Amino acid sequence: MFQPAVIKFSSTQNDILLAAGIYDIWKDPNDLNKKLFSFSILTTEPSAYILEHGHDRSPIFLNFEDGKEWLHTQSEASNLIQFLLSKNQKLDLTVSIDRPLKSGWEKRR
Repeated sequence: MFQPAVIKFSSTQNDILLAAGIYDIWKDPNDLNKKLFSFSILTTEPSAYILEHGHDRSPIFLNFEDGKEWLHTQSEASNLIQFLLSKNQKLDLTVSIDRPLKSGWEKRR
């Protein structure tokens, strides 16, 4: 039975981590009562610490004020990308590992 690795990152200060995301609600044109809710956390290049623990990308973390602005921003995609990349927080993180990655994971990079 396949068991994925379980690796959890947390703030060293026990702060809440706010990650930028997007969402969509798809409505079936043939059945208006049928909806599909989906979301994704937006990611960027990982810090050395996150890469060291087996992740090839990292959420775009925002502070509280920038998170509020992100929720209310309506702009062109290129402006949104620039906003997120300029506001991305470099956080001090700690990691806990319940099940480590399978040996050899680093060869997949």
